[in-house]
Amino acid sequence: RLPERLRHSRRESTRRPRPRTLPHLADHHPDRQPSQHRPTPGRPTRRARALTPPTSRKPPDRQHRPGLRPAHPRHHRTLTREQLTDHLSSWLGQACPKAVPKLRGAWHALTSNGPDAASQAANSGVEALDWTLRTIAPDDEVLAWRENVGQYAKEIDPKNGKPHRALRVRYAVRGFGMKSDGVTVIIMMMTRCLDELQGVKHGVDETKTIAAARRALLALENTLTALMPY
Repeated sequence: RLPERLRHSRRESTRRPRPRTLPHLADHHPDRQPSQHRPTPGRPTRRARALTPPTSRKPPDRQHRPGLRPAHPRHHRTLTREQLTDHLSSWLGQACPKAVPKLRGAWHALTSNGPDAASQAANSGVEALDWTLRTIAPDDEVLAWRENVGQYAKEIDPKNGKPHRALRVRYAVRGFGMKSDGVTVIIMMMTRCLDELQGVKHGVDETKTIAAARRALLALENTLTALMPY
């Protein structure tokens, strides 16, 4: 057991001095980053936020925070079925005015419950599709574009030399910035829709062709919507 004098001196020798730090000393050093503990101007401290009641806290406004880009209005825009139909009718009225009465007549014939409603609706739908493709993709422009591209030679009728519907679709969507797979999907939509309309025209059972004609007309509107330049 050491004497009191030695124990006191040993206790003082083993005690380490507390380092003296200056606040935000790194801000004045040219080779160091600014301190991360400095409170942001205009933002309450952690203690102030902890003392604030939860009911009085306001959610952060992401539109006014710096460094965050606002969402594009097209990303959150959702069109209803009626709005999409009106948008399609507006575009068809400018691009192909002859296709508008054909499309409206198809739906009118289908809802009239006539003796040959399904066949008339399908016939009007086929004419609406053909009129639209011929208007937005004329023969001369499509053939000149195909010669410039140097492809799709099999999509020309060898008898009359006119382009097929698939080649007209390729010409119509050439400026959409789509890949070849996306163009193929639109061509498949058009082909399946045309097959459905042709099947309704030659259908025998009227009860089944009414439902098939309704599905075919919906597919027709989706195909024409895919051809619209947004």
